Amino acid sequence: MARPPSISVVIPAYNRADTIRRCLESVVRQTLAPLEVIVVDDCSRDETVDIVKAFPDPRVRCIVLDRNAGAQAARNRGIREAKGDWVAFQDSDDEWLPKKLEKQEAALAETAYDPWTVIHTNGICVNAAARRRLQIKLPVVEGDKAYNILLSHPAPMFQAMLVSKMALDKINGLDEGVPSFQEWDTAIRLAKHCRFVFLKESLFM
Repeated sequence: MARPPSISVVIPAYNRADTIRRCLESVVRQTLAPLEVIVVDDCSRDETVDIVKAFPDPRVRCIVLDRNAGAQAARNRGIREAKGDWVAFQDSDDEWLPKKLEKQEAALAETAYDPWTVIHTNGICVNAAARRRLQIKLPVVEGDKAYNILLSHPAPMFQAMLVSKMALDKINGLDEGVPSFQEWDTAIRLAKHCRFVFLKESLFM
């Protein structure tokens, strides 16, 4: 896989009519364009699906689950549908900074696009009421020893992760039975096979 990555963005959504448009705008405006943006709706009861289907970018498509099954099931459906060699996860109420994918791709290039690599980043916590933005202090999880670090430190966040489909297939997708700390569980399972690269710059919020 020693070539520039084709990236599929997977976004689970449930009742996010108030945030999904901002989320999508931040994804399609990336300086490194993703191949596609897959929103998997978990049976929303608001206008989320209508907003996604009306979004004016042909790369964006919407899949609606047959039943409410949770975010992990939605992510797994997105992974199965993805046409790219790599998957970047995003949450439907968050935004990426414009160069997020470009900077992750540059870090990935330094590994010769090794599929057994997970690239993740820092983020920004936005307190809208106080009009403040604070950097999230995520643990430094990187290198070949990431598994041992992750056993005691929850990280990284899904919004920050770029992972190859090969690695996700190796762990048989995400565990749909995990009710919380889903990204932590996913990272631990990936770390059994992958090395981690941590970009300390905040690239999502």
